[in-house]
Amino acid sequence: MASVATGGAVRAGFRPSFHLWMVLAMCFFIFGGFGLTYLGPMAAGTRPPDPPVVHLHGVVFFAWMVLLVAQSVLITIISAVDSRVEVWNGQDYRLFYLSFVAQ
Repeated sequence: MASVATGGAVRAGFRPSFHLWMVLAMCFFIFGGFGLTYLGPMAAGTRPPDPPVVHLHGVVFFAWMVLLVAQSVLITIISAVDSRVEVWNGQDYRLFYLSFVAQ
């Protein structure tokens, strides 16, 4: 992780991971495809009526995609924060903590 030392503190910037980019690309294609075949015609009122299970399917998987993006973003943010916390006076805080837990 790229870190920049400023004034004695270590700062790690937000760098989107490969997984975050893949999730965003997947959302782009999924929402783009379903936008053309379902969301667009539904908003325009030109889509024939569907059974409720089709709408339930759409809501569940739309929510799943939103949660997938949120999960990827949070993991990326926590990784950036964790890399800032890791360095504590030049030492890894987890090793310091484990030395007390192991006793």
